[in-house]
Amino acid sequence: MVACVPAYGISLRRRLPHFHHQAQSIGTRNRVHVNRLITEPGTFEMEVGAGFSEYGDNIDPVLLKFTAAGDSLLLGKTEYSVGFDYWHGSNDVTLAANSLLLDGERWNVSVGPTVTIVRQDGSGLRAGGTVVTRYDRGLGSVGATATWSKATRPGAGTPADLAAFGLGGGVRLGSAGWRGKLTLNGNVLSEHASATPGGWSTFEGLEWELTGRVSANAVVQQVDWGGANRDNQFFVGVTVNFGRVKLH
Repeated sequence: MVACVPAYGISLRRRLPHFHHQAQSIGTRNRVHVNRLITEPGTFEMEVGAGFSEYGDNIDPVLLKFTAAGDSLLLGKTEYSVGFDYWHGSNDVTLAANSLLLDGERWNVSVGPTVTIVRQDGSGLRAGGTVVTRYDRGLGSVGATATWSKATRPGAGTPADLAAFGLGGGVRLGSAGWRGKLTLNGNVLSEHASATPGGWSTFEGLEWELTGRVSANAVVQQVDWGGANRDNQFFVGVTVNFGRVKLH
């Protein structure tokens, strides 16, 4: 099923140094309930969104993803992506390669490296990786995610080390008809950064599959509840899969 942007916190712009890069974070978070672990082989997909904060900080992340056709690890089982936190203005850019290591009837596991070009807080890179595991059964799914990255040039807004662990799940409201196109989903996220207090965030959303290749998602977010960066946010996003891509 093509679903809206894959379990990560998306601080719109935290009052203390933000932990995660929004485009990749949103995409990772949804892989545990409404998204495939990788884009369908041979197709190109785009995720766009808009987030609104009670403090007036807004984002418009974009994530572009492509999986080449084939039956090998690099061609057919690895999704290549580039994510922009903001479609306009100065922003961090994240490159990722997400490989499907286990593609079972119920259990699925993906892993891959990420590299972020840090532009918001000065020059430098963040390098790390992401692991996602998901279990599907009937109309529901549950999953977990873990990420870690390290900065080449740590600074006030760029902690030396970042780590996050998330749990999430979703359930379709029916097996057919209009209910079969709606999926309730939720996530909880624990974020940790060097020299910065950790935080917890929660997300509750509804995904609507408009067509076989277009879907929309609306999410209510409670970021860093109980912490110095506490914020209530609302996010809407759309995912479009453009189908098979011919390279020759």
